[in-house]
Amino acid sequence: MKKIGILGGGQLGMLLAQSIVRHGAEALIYDPDPQAPACRSVRTSINSNWQDKHALSAFLSQCDAATYEFENIPHESLAELNHTTPIYPSLDVLKITQNRANEKAFLKNNSLPHVPYIESENISQLEEKINSLIFPIIIKSTTGGYDGKSQLLVKTKENLIELLSPSKSKKLPSFPIIAEHAINLYMEASCITALSKNGEKSVFPVFENVHTNHILDTTTVPANIPPEITAAIQKLALQASVRLGVTGILCTEFFITRKESVVKSAHTIDEYNLYINEFAPRPHNSGHVTISSCNLSQFDALSRILLDIPIGNPVIHENKYFCMANLLGDIWLDQSTEVGANINLSSLNRYKDEAVEIILYGKEQARSGRKMGHLVTCGPTLQQAKVLALQIRDALNNSSALK
Repeated sequence: MKKIGILGGGQLGMLLAQSIVRHGAEALIYDPDPQAPACRSVRTSINSNWQDKHALSAFLSQCDAATYEFENIPHESLAELNHTTPIYPSLDVLKITQNRANEKAFLKNNSLPHVPYIESENISQLEEKINSLIFPIIIKSTTGGYDGKSQLLVKTKENLIELLSPSKSKKLPSFPIIAEHAINLYMEASCITALSKNGEKSVFPVFENVHTNHILDTTTVPANIPPEITAAIQKLALQASVRLGVTGILCTEFFITRKESVVKSAHTIDEYNLYINEFAPRPHNSGHVTISSCNLSQFDALSRILLDIPIGNPVIHENKYFCMANLLGDIWLDQSTEVGANINLSSLNRYKDEAVEIILYGKEQARSGRKMGHLVTCGPTLQQAKVLALQIRDALNNSSALK
């Protein structure tokens, strides 16, 4: 029986491990937290920090192949190990995608669409480049940020000058950043590609994403965009995957604008401008919807690549529309419980005749904004699927707490 290692024990690792087992292999988890969702769902896990080279080496030595479920693990720790276990996607891909400056440089050097940006060693140095900035701007840390963390919106040149004034600049964090033009978004979208070791390429349908407070709120599929925009996004996502040299899966996140002037660094089709925002070389939150909506999930695609099984062609179930809604810790807190397992699901009784999938991650503690689970609904139209998802989530929000 093949053994596949997963670096990271969150919900993505848990769902990937389940898929690996369904494909006849064993999943092993490496994560510092022994109570991480994936660690509690497999037979073997190693729990140590990401700088523990001995533990990492021991873990990889047990695996026929390995992957990772989040990209903020230090690639340097893995690169310095003396091991022969293949890691997919490669550490070269990880090095690019875990650093926004590296990502932007990759997009620029490969003539792939991207939002205009400027790189800087810290926020204070933006004063030297202020005349090159297109306002409003979003200042982002080059590493470590997710769900809107380490980001700052600056609307005008005057706001930036005020921010950089002597009385305030001393309080500014000092780490490398990028400052990118804050475009007027029409839609956020994502597209997952899967590339095998023997050259097989598969592209998932395009997902339409809505974020609230920088956290993914809902994903609907298929995205409500013209067919030519769907085709362009899928082509760009596959092109980026090939140029990155990905073996495994890659989620490419897109920004779409409308009725703006043509931007040199954009991919323009009629009234639409397309930009690649960032990459995730692993299963993605928006890809949860594929478990219900497609004949092949993102987790199955990666499992098949790791196990040398033909990927197949992912397609949406015919004449159906799907919506995924994240379940955040706020629901648990509203029900006056902090323990992840103790959510009251009795309100689902009202929807017994509806097509609803609900997956809880089993995290030990609920926190505001923490992803604790998700639900997926199905409907004859995109709007009906989304309305149903929001109705069910609101019902969970309003459920009385377990006693």
